[in-house]
Amino acid sequence: MADVMQIHAAGSGTITFSPVSDGHYRPDMLNTTIWRADDGSPFFYKGGTKEHYELRLTNLSYANAIAFNVWAAAKTRLTFYPDQVYAAGATVGVYIANETLPFQMWGPNFRVLYAGTLILTEE
Repeated sequence: MADVMQIHAAGSGTITFSPVSDGHYRPDMLNTTIWRADDGSPFFYKGGTKEHYELRLTNLSYANAIAFNVWAAAKTRLTFYPDQVYAAGATVGVYIANETLPFQMWGPNFRVLYAGTLILTEE
């Protein structure tokens, strides 16, 4: 994966970040159907795939942590730029799929840097 990534929300701005190197992504298979051909052999039909990204982020600013949490709570459609180094024009439409808010807020005395896992799923 790339060292520099971006997420953009229409009307809300863009966040540029570098995930920890152990983050990963995997394509999730969807709509898989097994059919039988005339001779009885199985035929697999896959209707599509969706990308699934799990990105560990550290040293995230308070403003960026708040933005990610707001986007997660609102189920905002985001434009994800997974590789700003080698494929700067490539984009994926995603939403934040964390079960809880990705970055927990600790209160006004701890507004320095945040860490957490951001789970993105292609729409």
